[in-house]
Order: sequence, then C-alpha cells, then structure tokens
Amino acid sequence: MPTGFEKALKAYLTFHAVEFDWSHNINYLLRLCRDKDPAFAQFEPSAARLTQFAVQFRYPTSEPDPPIDESRQALAVAREIVQFVLQRLPAETHPSA
Repeated sequence: MPTGFEKALKAYLTFHAVEFDWSHNINYLLRLCRDKDPAFAQFEPSAARLTQFAVQFRYPTSEPDPPIDESRQALAVAREIVQFVLQRLPAETHPSA
C-alpha cells in the first residue's frame, strides 16, 4: 500500500510549522494534526490499523499479507486522509499531476 497518507500528515504538520519526532506512528501524527484542526479526529478510529500498514507491510517480513478486504478498507481511509489534507493546504502545495 502506498504510504502517501503518512506523508500527507507530515506535510500538513510541516506546513503549519509543527515539530514532530521521526515516526511512522499514525496515532501520533494524527494527534498532532488534530491539535491544529479538530476535524482530524474522524480518522483516529482507523489510526492503529493504518500504522500497521505504514510500517509492517512496508518492509518485507515473514508476516502474512493482510486480507484483501482489510487492505481495501485501509487504502480507502488512506485516500480519504490524503484528500482531507489537500483540502486544508493551499493549491500551490499540492503535488503536480
């Protein structure tokens, strides 16, 4: 799964000059984003599972791949996060198509 959602959260924090520790922990990143904009709280129920996708499945391990339905759900939330962040940042900060 692409980890663009993690990068989007970090971009939001960086744009707002919020310092953060080097981390792939989505709970942590969302909490910092929520401190700037409470609307980020909507993603907190999914954060623990997304952290697993941001770390465990990024690097090859002997762990089995997650079920396809779970992967699709996580991907849908990740896409929502990216769109949510893009809506809160100026257009000139968006990636070029």
